[in-house]
Amino acid sequence: MDTIVYNDYDVAADSYDRMARDHNLTDLLATCRRALRHHGTPGRRLLDLGCGTGKGAIPLAEDGFEVTGVDSSARMLEVARAKPGAERVRFVVGDARDLPPLGPFDAVLSTGAVLNYLADEDELAAAFRSTARVLAPGGLFVFDMMDLAGAETLVRAPRVFEHDGGLSVFRAERSTSGTEAVDLRIDYFAREEGGMWRRTTSGHALTIFSPARVESLLAAAGLRVEAHHMPGPDSATTDRGEPGHPPETMMIVARKDGASTGSPS
Repeated sequence: MDTIVYNDYDVAADSYDRMARDHNLTDLLATCRRALRHHGTPGRRLLDLGCGTGKGAIPLAEDGFEVTGVDSSARMLEVARAKPGAERVRFVVGDARDLPPLGPFDAVLSTGAVLNYLADEDELAAAFRSTARVLAPGGLFVFDMMDLAGAETLVRAPRVFEHDGGLSVFRAERSTSGTEAVDLRIDYFAREEGGMWRRTTSGHALTIFSPARVESLLAAAGLRVEAHHMPGPDSATTDRGEPGHPPETMMIVARKDGASTGSPS
């Protein structure tokens, strides 16, 4: 039996891009872009919260946003800084529950179910308060979260993604720590010279929060929900996508109370 250290982001940093390449992050970024255009922001200052290796931060900087990327893993940020276009982004080590003194930002994005990695409602409430603190009045908060339906999608059957030089296997099971949690295991297999395979394994403990509680905690932080979107190239729907391959997360758009109502980005 393998021993897996859960939520050790430094372990996954070097193979993260390859593991996650086909796991709907492209659709998530497309949905974020549409949300920013549709709902509007007061300006172009943007925080990518839980930016990882910069897969979203760098393209958004290329879109013309003034981007700051924050992640708790220094190793993830090292990988991000080595990428082409990274010079456009300010990368900062930080914790979503207590962000360093940054901003103000006109938009905060968080993709890849980052907030499901928080342990409980107290931590989620702290992250919402911290986000509200760095948002400008009228600023937009766009993030995705996994709900119970999305968790069941992962638990029902493993997902396998093939790509150049390797493949990724996503497997999940209900956590023994509680009914509202999922343990996700990602195995990335890279083909090496001589026909050998190298495996990198990362474990992820995800907490499932009810939509009602998420909305209540947002409101308590001064963040008002404006819309929900399903990740996808053209989605503005409320169902779970194409048969057989439903997205695991729902995109939520909230706005900070304030005088500004935002303008199209």
